[in-house]
Amino acid sequence: MTAPSNEDRCLEEAFRQLDPTPEDVERMELWIIGAYEAEMRSLAREWLDLFRVGPVLGASYTVAAAAGLAMATPFGTFLLSILLR
Repeated sequence: MTAPSNEDRCLEEAFRQLDPTPEDVERMELWIIGAYEAEMRSLAREWLDLFRVGPVLGASYTVAAAAGLAMATPFGTFLLSILLR
């Protein structure tokens, strides 16, 4: 048998990368799980963030809805024209 050529060694290395050893697979799994857990937030944290921002958004939505309702009704536009005089 002849010595493997440079191209053969490159192909061997590529196939070795495509077919990792069980230790490499375990190392990659641990890395992926660690990255996922680092990005994952608890449901309690999500709700706390929602309640921190929610009242501000809720108040602004209420003001926008009231303004839209005032503009949509004839009486609301009448009141708005009186206020803007």
